[in-house]
Amino acid sequence: SFLRRSLRLYTVPEYTVTDETVLHGWIRQYPLGVMMLNGADGPHAAVIPFVLNASADRLIGHIWRHNTALAETPLPEKAVVLFQGPQAYVSPGWYPSKAAHGKAVPTWNYISVEVRGRLQVDTDITALPDYLEPLITQMEAGRDPAWQLSDAPADYLSRLSRGIFGVSIEIESLKGIRKLSQGAPEADFNGVISGLRAEADPMAHLIADEMMKMDMS
Repeated sequence: SFLRRSLRLYTVPEYTVTDETVLHGWIRQYPLGVMMLNGADGPHAAVIPFVLNASADRLIGHIWRHNTALAETPLPEKAVVLFQGPQAYVSPGWYPSKAAHGKAVPTWNYISVEVRGRLQVDTDITALPDYLEPLITQMEAGRDPAWQLSDAPADYLSRLSRGIFGVSIEIESLKGIRKLSQGAPEADFNGVISGLRAEADPMAHLIADEMMKMDMS
């Protein structure tokens, strides 16, 4: 049935990214993922921060034990995680070609990564540091002082730990989308960059930065 079909990220060849170095970098830069599971009554989604393990073949995270994504019995064996990078609206008013022929419509530029893999939920409370510390280490890097688990009272951590499970996803495939006005005439491409730079939204500036990295040759 429709509900049992596998959820997949729609991609087109000119926007698809398969370079794992690039994809791993995006996951590290934008670690908040949406984990999606197929359930008997329809899809479930949970917003979870994930980090890659040292060998970059597994996502590590944690989840509130009462999250409805865990309601299935048994849990689905597979999961899809979508990481959303920067995104920005693109106005047709930024295209110089619009003044010439008017053939322009709005669009959206964005970066996303899809990870597909085998789901494991660890209910062992003593194993939780293995799921929490990698995230803390990544997110506290460069802070002085860097916060660590031992900074919080042990009884406080113990109480909070009873409410969460460790989550890991063994990566079986990953791919990304980098939709950044590829294929647009050079003048329109540069017009989009200028338009994004003039926006107040920091996300628009990030998209402009990513466009500047593009090899349009």
